Formats: sequence, structure tokens, C-alpha cells
Amino acid sequence: MEDKNIRFGISIAINIIVVIIAVIIMYVIGSKGFQFGAAIFDERAVDTVENAREVEVTIPVNITDSKIADTMYEKGLVEDKTVFKIQIALSEYKGKFKAGTYTLNTSMKPTEIMESLCQQNKDEGAQ
Repeated sequence: MEDKNIRFGISIAINIIVVIIAVIIMYVIGSKGFQFGAAIFDERAVDTVENAREVEVTIPVNITDSKIADTMYEKGLVEDKTVFKIQIALSEYKGKFKAGTYTLNTSMKPTEIMESLCQQNKDEGAQ
């Protein structure tokens, strides 16, 4: 009888530990997912207007959206290229970028950067 009680107690303890581990894993995954989603939809510029610097970017003909995201990241215009790739995919600007040389600045939000890359004859657009 005592052996059954010990097995039962161990079984309950293992079940509790499994449930606790599952809750922790779900919390971590949910938290990371929320942070990633917030980064996509809560657009932020790399710098403030006071600390902004201008960056010249050349977009060649037939460049992919993914390569544009890589370029913007390399130039310091976006903080996370994966987030920017998804922002492009979800935007109205997907596939509409025009080749040219653009002067952008680090205080621009991702949507402002995408808009500039689609409009050739603006002040911050192609020159």
C-alpha cells in the first residue's frame, strides 16, 4: 500500500512539473510572438529627428523586396531586416519600388522609407 502511495505522489509531482514547464514555454513563445508583432506594426525610426543622418541609397532595376530590406539594414535605416521584409510584404508598396538614387534619413519610419522608394520625383526621392 505504501508503495502505491509513493508512486501516486511521484506521478502527481511529475504531472505538475510537466504542466509548469508547458506554461513557461507557452509564456515565452507568446511573449516573443507579441514582441515580434509589435515590432512589425509599431513602426519606429532608427534615430530621432535631432540625431538623424542622411544616407544615400541606390536601388538598381529589378531588385527584390528582400534585397531592399537587406540594403536598408546595411545602411542603418532600419533596425531589423526581417521585420522590414515583413513590413514590405504587408504594405501597399510591395513590388512597387523604383530604381534610382535616394537620399533618406535615419529619422524616417519604415513606411516613409517605402513611400520614398516608390516616388521618384520627391525631395527625399530619386535625384
